[in-house]
Amino acid sequence: MDSPTVPLPGAKNAFRRTDEAMRMLNEVEEALQQRKYRYELVFVVTVYFQTDDTGAQEDSATFATGMKQMLGLPGVSVIECMIPRRVDAADFWLLEIRPKIEAITNSTKGRKLLILHFAGHGTVDSRRGLVLEGGQANTPETVETFDPYDKYALEPPAPKDYLQFIEWGTIRSSLFDKARRGALGALDIIVILDCCYAGVFGIGTTHTHSKLPFDPHGAVIEILAATDKDTRTPMRRLLGGQATFTQKFISVMREMVGHVDKPPITIPKVLAILNTRKQPGTLSAVYDRLGGSAPILFPVTTLGLPPQTDTSKPDLIALGSWRQPCLYLALEIHFTRQPDEATTTSLVRWLLQAESQYDLRVNGVFKAESTIIHLTLSYESLYLFHALRSHGIVTIKRTAENLYSQNLIRGYIDTKDDVARAAKNYR
Repeated sequence: MDSPTVPLPGAKNAFRRTDEAMRMLNEVEEALQQRKYRYELVFVVTVYFQTDDTGAQEDSATFATGMKQMLGLPGVSVIECMIPRRVDAADFWLLEIRPKIEAITNSTKGRKLLILHFAGHGTVDSRRGLVLEGGQANTPETVETFDPYDKYALEPPAPKDYLQFIEWGTIRSSLFDKARRGALGALDIIVILDCCYAGVFGIGTTHTHSKLPFDPHGAVIEILAATDKDTRTPMRRLLGGQATFTQKFISVMREMVGHVDKPPITIPKVLAILNTRKQPGTLSAVYDRLGGSAPILFPVTTLGLPPQTDTSKPDLIALGSWRQPCLYLALEIHFTRQPDEATTTSLVRWLLQAESQYDLRVNGVFKAESTIIHLTLSYESLYLFHALRSHGIVTIKRTAENLYSQNLIRGYIDTKDDVARAAKNYR
């Protein structure tokens, strides 16, 4: 008879150490995958119905403002889409909203990130598919005031109780098919659904079929639903002052952005915090990643946390009023001409004097066969060196950045007249 296996002393601790090592290894691999790419463009689209009666417009504004501040986005990269009364909502998505998304996506090469948010009603159709809904679309007053979108007008006029809706499958098929690597780069997508039965998003097509074929270079697609497949969300007027899911999500993100440890911010990490604060018997959010090998790392800017009198209860008014800090990057400027040429020495002197005029700091000047300058500067001053490079005077190498998104740079790349004149004088 075989003797029973007796665990060796310390075996339990060894297994624990092995599990800990594997967890750390997985975290490192995930972090490397998340930082493998830098987003050339980040944009936000938040959608709600004009006929909504849940307070979705307020949630949409909260989401848009929060993302704009935390990701450091210009206004043109944050789009609040209201689906008007008395239009076919599916047609409006296909003919108005989707073309806007495609135009932005195709505006630049490289990897892009779309953050899509919906707030409003949700229901389940007979095929167990998620349907996003508005309120009643045709009251007498809306019929009289309708005009701007008559190309979508329902013909003949819809009955008074007509309900606007978009099937989730329509959005999914029109967006996710675009999220593949092509000539212009992959489009990563984060979807946040704040509506009843939002967790049904993975059932209409089933989780197994909703997964995209794994491609380490392809798109990452994540969906966060406010509720599971069987649960309704309480209407805002019934919350009794409690925050909606959208408000809670933005609040947690703000806390993480301002945390002294500056933790990486991903949907699973935000969800973990939300779950720790969930009251027994309340809504359970649902998360799924339909493509990609690691969660998307939100390209947040570094913000200072406002003074808090009570750290257990963040001051949402103060958090909402954070000012955008100045963002910096480090450059290595390599002069194409000899170190002793008048052009080179003049430009070096000019850069040293420019510290008082522009937001930059020269960290070192090195001469060998050519001249190399290491400096740090704000993104707002980056146009200076694009101007010099356009005249063939220098080459530029970015050695460090604290910002993933390139949105803030785009307005400063064009050559400025004063710099162009100065560059010509140094030829």
